[in-house]
Amino acid sequence: MTKDQQQTIATSQTQSRVAVPQQQTDVATGVGVPARRVAALHGAVLLFYTGLALLLTWPLAINLGIAYPATPGEGAQDLWQNLWNLWWVSESWQRRINPFFTDVLFYPQGASLLFHPLNLTSGVLGLPLRALFGQIITYNLLVLLSFLLSGYVLFLLARQCGCSVVAALLGGLIYTASAFHFFHLRLGHLEQISMQWLPLYALALDALLRRPTVRRVLVTAMALLLVIFTSLYMALYAALLTGLWVVWRLGVWLRAQRQDTATLLIRPAVGFAAMCGVVLAVVGSVLLFPMLGELQQTTYAVRTIEDAARGSSASADAILPPASHPLRAWLAFPQPYSPGAFLGFVPLLLALYGAFRQTQVGARWLVLAVVAWLLSLGPALPLYHALYEFPLLQVARYPDRFTILVLLGVAVLAALGIDALLKRWSGTTLHGVLGGLLLVVTLGELYPGLTPLTPPIDNPLYRTLAQEQTGSSVFELPINRANNTSVDMGSQTIHGQPILYGALARNVPRIPFEGMPLIRELEFPDQPRDIVVQTAEERAATLRFFDLHHLIYHRMNENGPVTPPTAAELSRVAGVPIQEIYADDALVAYQIDFSNGPNTLSPFMAIGEGWYNLETTDSGPQRWLGSGAGQLSLYAPAEMTVALRLTALAYQQERTFDVYVDDQLVAQVQVPPWRETLTTPPFALSGGRHTLRLVPVEPGTVPRDVGDGNDERPLSMVVFELALEGQP
Repeated sequence: MTKDQQQTIATSQTQSRVAVPQQQTDVATGVGVPARRVAALHGAVLLFYTGLALLLTWPLAINLGIAYPATPGEGAQDLWQNLWNLWWVSESWQRRINPFFTDVLFYPQGASLLFHPLNLTSGVLGLPLRALFGQIITYNLLVLLSFLLSGYVLFLLARQCGCSVVAALLGGLIYTASAFHFFHLRLGHLEQISMQWLPLYALALDALLRRPTVRRVLVTAMALLLVIFTSLYMALYAALLTGLWVVWRLGVWLRAQRQDTATLLIRPAVGFAAMCGVVLAVVGSVLLFPMLGELQQTTYAVRTIEDAARGSSASADAILPPASHPLRAWLAFPQPYSPGAFLGFVPLLLALYGAFRQTQVGARWLVLAVVAWLLSLGPALPLYHALYEFPLLQVARYPDRFTILVLLGVAVLAALGIDALLKRWSGTTLHGVLGGLLLVVTLGELYPGLTPLTPPIDNPLYRTLAQEQTGSSVFELPINRANNTSVDMGSQTIHGQPILYGALARNVPRIPFEGMPLIRELEFPDQPRDIVVQTAEERAATLRFFDLHHLIYHRMNENGPVTPPTAAELSRVAGVPIQEIYADDALVAYQIDFSNGPNTLSPFMAIGEGWYNLETTDSGPQRWLGSGAGQLSLYAPAEMTVALRLTALAYQQERTFDVYVDDQLVAQVQVPPWRETLTTPPFALSGGRHTLRLVPVEPGTVPRDVGDGNDERPLSMVVFELALEGQP
């Protein structure tokens, strides 16, 4: 080749490079296409899913700042909890404290949030939104974002699997318009509504295992962190997906007859290990190791496998449609055990066709869907028992939520099925008609109707309390209001003051103060007091211990309207001045004023089973011991030595009673047939809850049998007062 020829070729190549429009790699397909075309495509897709999100959640869009998308009443209890989660992440950020422990619930003890679905991911995303728009709009924008992104990310995943644009669009629709999504939307489960992070992680992991780079390591690690900090359940699902994807990668290497090991095995392994290292560096110190440490010290988070069975799906739930399904008008389907498990008849048929027509691409998605479906059945199958052997997995209680992985696999397989169908009719007029028909039929089957809306909690009193800087606690009564603990958490997001209650996903160790005589009498000051007593000094110390300055009494409980007590009645019970500071048609608020003094919480008791009904006489309240053992719930704030003091008399003759604490005999008392105050020898108690039992050594006497009236109850002892005396 002459120099002139070489120069001509070089010039031609230069001109070609200049003439070609700017190219970039489409993340959805891996094929180089013009940048403008990529932007236009993805802009149109995002616009499609934005419109779909507005349609699926309608009329939320026109109520964005005045209501939440959730079923009112009992169904909204988890909504208030998830609103609290968003508020607490913001609060902990402002205070620069660990978000996985809160000091404003179960005050002043606080509570660990390690095993609570805090949804840190949504909380962090909501930080700027809360600052700009407030709480209501922030929650609703996160909901809309979940519908938009769930569809869009599944679209990207389907495109990566080789699906056409139309097929991928419909795959995203199947995923985001699923019964699972709507079911958890109506229950206010924001951590389950946030379905977008799992397919995003699958997309990133797929790219990492195909061709690892530093950027893909970091992107995959970030996607996995979004999953983990959304929900521990989501983290479990990501672990299962990861295991299957690693096995798939090994299969690719084996099918290649172990050739090109560096590209197919070693580099992906190094990239995957690096990604895991990044994630562990973040999650280990913040979440994983503290959780393992807490599991070693406590048992409150561990669930029995029988508990898990109650949260399982039934085998037919995937094909049992919800009440909104069109076929319910013609066919009498049984009711599903797990309403969010329905996959849709059209998506299932398309997924089966996709698995059949595109076996090589769809095989791993089919395996994912089948394995997840088997796990969703819970302990009914041995597979879940094997999973339960892992310590951290013993905290799970809802196997039916594996449905999200089933749904993920079905959505991708359905996209593959649609792609295969459209290819069969490509180049014909039926191609576009078929795509439109599938869109209408799929949406028609999955759309559940208008989204129910729940009004926000709002009262001028809460906004007034928010202006106070005291940090003293607030307690709301009556206790038997519907969803009172969850609703009180919702109220706390407005007033911001500590509360004595809380509704977390796990029964964290806490003070069972609601059984305390002071609290029971504050709730019902017009009713006779019971036989368990607290002295005036103990009541004042209890108020100081809880730093309880505000009492709110609602005019409604779960049974209907109630009349709030007067400030004078409450003051008589508490033994300190109490004054009314606010009243409206919904509630009355009081301020408690107490002087400085001891704030040590004394051990206390509450009446349990085994006692006859409370009787009121001229000499005060009394209870007869039942025919068996009389139980008392006992709480000791710390390890201490206590003695039981009782004022009682035995029926007709002296009787002996054994005193048991947690089935251990600690004392014995001789009760004479006249009223007398007795004190047991001191016995040791560990801090926490206990059960105390008074057990008569000999059976009681029936008064009618001995000619003493018509009382047919076996009587052994009547008690006038019970109290604990103790010190650390």
